Order: sequence, then structure tokens, then C-alpha cells
Amino acid sequence: MHDPTLASRVAQLVNAIELERRDLRLAVQANTVPDSPDVRTVVDRFVTAQGFSGLAERWREITCEAAFRHIGSLLYKDLVYKSQVMSVARAKELAHEVLALVPEARYFSNADMVDGLIQWDVMKSECVVVKSEFSDGVLVNYPLSSIDPIASSTVDSGVVMVSHERIGIFWVEDED
Repeated sequence: MHDPTLASRVAQLVNAIELERRDLRLAVQANTVPDSPDVRTVVDRFVTAQGFSGLAERWREITCEAAFRHIGSLLYKDLVYKSQVMSVARAKELAHEVLALVPEARYFSNADMVDGLIQWDVMKSECVVVKSEFSDGVLVNYPLSSIDPIASSTVDSGVVMVSHERIGIFWVEDED
């Protein structure tokens, strides 16, 4: 990252998030191959440079709205126990700041976000339908049907953002 202002913004945002949410990675740099026809290869090169594994064709391209909701959800609750980490208002504010780091981007994730997913409820000992629940635009209950891990933690997910000028990652890892 050659832009000292951008580096400062990223560092300030990481510090703000880490007051409430640990085990995250936020990095943004210049996109060195902005005209590559194979954006998933660009994503893989970037995430492996960050110490993660690539997913090749298994990256799911998502909309900006889905990226906002997913980042907000990862800030709001942890992935393993679904316990609240910060307020919805704060998660929404920080999610907007993360997305602003890479404007006019395409977004990729390792997670399938499915509404109406059927899951086994351990507490009830029965199958239940899990519906997405929103609070002020942030998913407060987010059924993920599958996650292709890119880290060695129990569970990890996030969003990779790719624009003509920049590439960035917001990633969370949680342990059981």
C-alpha cells in the first residue's frame, strides 16, 4: 500500500474494530493487475499473499448489499457461538467504513448465505428453518449453508473487494 492516507485509514479502522472484535484481518492495497480477465485468480493471489489459502472457482461473487450485510453480521456476532460482539448501529457504521476503502468494487466471499436454511437445533433436538433476520440493514441472524475455509481456524469468513484501483480483504476467524 503506497498511499499513506489509505494506510492510516486502514490502521485507524482496524484499531476501532479491535476494541470490540478480535481475530480479524483488514488489508487494502493497490490492485497490481486491474485488467485481468480472471478476477478469481487475482483474488487468490491476494489472499495467499495475506497468508490464507485460495479458493479458485469456489469464490462466490456477491452484491455490494450482500457484502455490507455479511461484514455487518461478522462484526455484530461471532461465527461459532453467534454471541453479540457489538451493537447493530456500530457494526453498520464500521461495515460502511470497510466498504468505503475499496469503492466501485466487485465482492467475493467464501460463504453461501441462504434464507430458509434447515438446520439441526441442538437445544430443541429437532430440525428448524433458520430465516435471515435484519436490524437496520445488518443481518443479526445469518444462516450460512456452507463455508469454504481459507484459514486454519475453526471457522472463518469475510469479503474480498476488488476494484480497478484497489484490492482489499475483511476477514474474521473464530475458534471453538
